[in-house]
Amino acid sequence: MNRKALIITLLALSALVSSCKENTGTSVDTASSSQIIPLEIGNQWIYKNVYYDSLGAITFDALDTVTIIKDTTISGEKWFRLQGSVGYSFDVIHRADGYYYYGDGGAILQYKYPANLNERYQTYVATPTDTMVVASFNSVTTVQAGTYTCYQYNRFVPSRPTVRQTTWIEAGKGIIKEEAYGGTTTVFLSSRAELVGRNLK
Repeated sequence: MNRKALIITLLALSALVSSCKENTGTSVDTASSSQIIPLEIGNQWIYKNVYYDSLGAITFDALDTVTIIKDTTISGEKWFRLQGSVGYSFDVIHRADGYYYYGDGGAILQYKYPANLNERYQTYVATPTDTMVVASFNSVTTVQAGTYTCYQYNRFVPSRPTVRQTTWIEAGKGIIKEEAYGGTTTVFLSSRAELVGRNLK
């Protein structure tokens, strides 16, 4: 799985797993934080990434420390550089309508925030026609770092129906968990990233 999507995308989406429960509540979120992922130099998140084969066996696992290392100016806007310890980096920004990363062709909306429940919009992680759905404002998920109430984003790839991804984000704190699913004829869990620690300024 593309590590960029694990972080911003930090890439592809499913229903809630057994460790989560959901109460969708109101259809419009009131935005408890100004940024869904806090962008400040020095902010750091540590994830355990686990990859699986089609039978559910672990093929690889590793820790990835993601750090905001600097800011930069792109077309007059202040962007922030995210760098992973496994050897990747990219630029991100938070605008009035949500969290963007700088990809092919410019700024791409990754996580709309604030948003309407069940809102759908186009993004670009695997393909230019990826569809993101805001599935919940208060999905409760438990990982090694603790239990969190999250926005839940589901991403689908219309041209590749077996590819999808779910991302859980605690507003104002960052990505908590991400699960990607793939396969050719049958769908299986291909990777999972879970928060094990963070250091926010």
